[in-house]
Amino acid sequence: MKKRIKWLALLAVVCLLLGGCTSMDLRVQTQLVPPGLTGEQADIQAAFESYLETRGDGSAVSYRLQFPATGEHRAAFILQDLDGDKQEEALVFYRTSPESNDVHMNVLCNVDDEWNSVADIAGGSVGVQEIRFGDIFGDGTKAVFVGWSFGSQRESNLRVYRYQNAQITECYRSLYSRLIVSPISRTDREDILLLHLKSRSVGAATLITTEGENFRTLSSTAVDGSVIRYTDTYACINERGDTEIYADGIKETGTITELLVWNGTTLSAPLYKAVQGGTAASFRTGTLSMLDVDKDGLMEWPVLRDTVLGDVGVVDWMRWDAAIGLPVVKCSSYVCSADGYAWLWPAEEWPAETVVSYVPQTKTMTVSASDRTPLFSVSVVEDELTIRMMPDCPLDSRTVRNQLIRLEEE
Repeated sequence: MKKRIKWLALLAVVCLLLGGCTSMDLRVQTQLVPPGLTGEQADIQAAFESYLETRGDGSAVSYRLQFPATGEHRAAFILQDLDGDKQEEALVFYRTSPESNDVHMNVLCNVDDEWNSVADIAGGSVGVQEIRFGDIFGDGTKAVFVGWSFGSQRESNLRVYRYQNAQITECYRSLYSRLIVSPISRTDREDILLLHLKSRSVGAATLITTEGENFRTLSSTAVDGSVIRYTDTYACINERGDTEIYADGIKETGTITELLVWNGTTLSAPLYKAVQGGTAASFRTGTLSMLDVDKDGLMEWPVLRDTVLGDVGVVDWMRWDAAIGLPVVKCSSYVCSADGYAWLWPAEEWPAETVVSYVPQTKTMTVSASDRTPLFSVSVVEDELTIRMMPDCPLDSRTVRNQLIRLEEE
């Protein structure tokens, strides 16, 4: 659910070229528009700086733009239609001075082709973790989700703001570690799913929706609290019609995939077993990410079965089988972690008759028969995967290539 945004990226580039930072002295800056900022972009900047001048005492005012650390919206200036009137509002994130630890959000609106600041909110934070938008009220407007960072890797302060009639108000707040905004419990609006690492041993996932102007918790469940931070998330509908939400979490010793299932009444985390040391069923060493390996819209997570060599391993790709309530092997593969790819076995019985070797100097993985007769090899040449077929290979070159997939690592 990507939102259309416009980023004033040139502003950051210009600031870096003019001294390596985003601090600006308004006694100079209000007289000059940086090269490349024209039209609407320059008007927004001028209106923002005008606000800063009017709130000061007439002396020099400087500010430092603040860029969100993660997420889809990484600019300090973000345009988004918040109230559903087909006219975009602008959000600016900044520090009041280079020495200040307090990050602000300034809200600007355009009335009769003139930009003006209508609100300024102090986040009480040292940074901005992320910015998201979502129609959580089901009326076509977009709430603003701001993750105000206070220096912790495990959690941030979530504040949800609603913009109406040229005014912005805070309507919800919570500590959180990962935020998912998606239509989970119903289709007419988006819900809020919060993953919160409360301590090294305790974590929780909470599903929240709105009723009118009020927020209501639908369900909550325990999750693995030994995660340091979450990376990728993914949501899909399984064969039973339940919503599955996957979240990769980095631990001190490796990576897990936490699975959350909403069945219409209850949120559960079926892979998490507190008495068995957390989410051990999806644990793997390293940072190999979950992946939809067969492109069917359902997610798989990797589990290392065996290490053939230091850079090549046998990896099973697991899927949650909703019908039986257990994880099952979707497919298996040779994974070359050094070069970032996997070769999926075309059939479950395939590995019984093959062995694999790897030469790091040439970045070449060779798959051979049990008697060491080479069948095919995969090499990385100028970041491209190159296949060399051998005469004794029972597969054709198209099948071999179709079984290759690129991997993602944190």
